[in-house]
Amino acid sequence: MPELAVRTAVRYEGLIPSYLDFVRRHRGRRTTHQLENALGRFLQWLATGGITELHQLTPTMLRDYLSSLHRFRRGTIAVHASALRGWLGYLRLQGLVAIDLAQAVVLPRLAHNIAPPHVLDKPTVERLLGSVNRSTPLGKRDYAMLLLAARYGLRSSDIRMLRMEDIRWREQRIVLIQSKTQHPLELPLLADVDEALADYLRHARPACPAPV
Repeated sequence: MPELAVRTAVRYEGLIPSYLDFVRRHRGRRTTHQLENALGRFLQWLATGGITELHQLTPTMLRDYLSSLHRFRRGTIAVHASALRGWLGYLRLQGLVAIDLAQAVVLPRLAHNIAPPHVLDKPTVERLLGSVNRSTPLGKRDYAMLLLAARYGLRSSDIRMLRMEDIRWREQRIVLIQSKTQHPLELPLLADVDEALADYLRHARPACPAPV
């Protein structure tokens, strides 16, 4: 068996069956073939990129994966996104991932004649971040907010509600209550996010609303 197939099989046996059993037992779902196919494709995609550990998963990576499905129909993309989101939520529930990655999986809208939402690839995201004028307090604020969305996949409402007390500088963590679900969310304070937030706070003016 080729190395890729072996690696994929190992990840599948270790991570998927327990989730499928969870779905059958707790959600009353009798058939899980659709979930198996969707998650199997995701694991194959990870294997081709050399991703072998859960801690390597990032919101940007999930957006890249959804972007790779652009040739599928809207309904098919929605099925894959829903399966991925459910599985990632299960991993978070089991304490197998530190970040609520499910929030980074945006489900396509299926209204008539509306295409799946555009998913920005990593180079485009970095160009967007690089285009922000960071010479003013407002620009520094906008950059920090965009960075929070790009690095963690946070909702705009959660970014707007972020406060100083949510940032645990000494512990290098961000701890907040999600506005939509009211569930707690703990995130590692990444170096570039730390720098952007600190830079904004150093230059913020009273008239300039803060994201923190």
